[in-house]
Amino acid sequence: FPSNFSGLPDNQMDPLRLGQWDYFAHDAVTTLGMAACQALSHKSADGGESIQGPDVLAQLANISFDGVSGRVELDPDTLSRKIKTTTFVLTNTFMSDVGP
Repeated sequence: FPSNFSGLPDNQMDPLRLGQWDYFAHDAVTTLGMAACQALSHKSADGGESIQGPDVLAQLANISFDGVSGRVELDPDTLSRKIKTTTFVLTNTFMSDVGP
């Protein structure tokens, strides 16, 4: 793909300009893809040819990798990201009266 395949100017494709949530979104999609691949691998070993949502869900707890937002590991009970593997950022947003 060309460097601006999204149609954005090159200066908007700069990874240093990504927001804090973009890294988490990338790792979330990667996690789901890895779980789907593992589910398909297990299904194929059992003679199956397709996977369903529950197959992918069963594999999520087995996923761990070093992502762009840090170490990614999921709690096997909640399937939420383990708190020790992420950094929380609190942002205070307020409205101001700016006008003519």
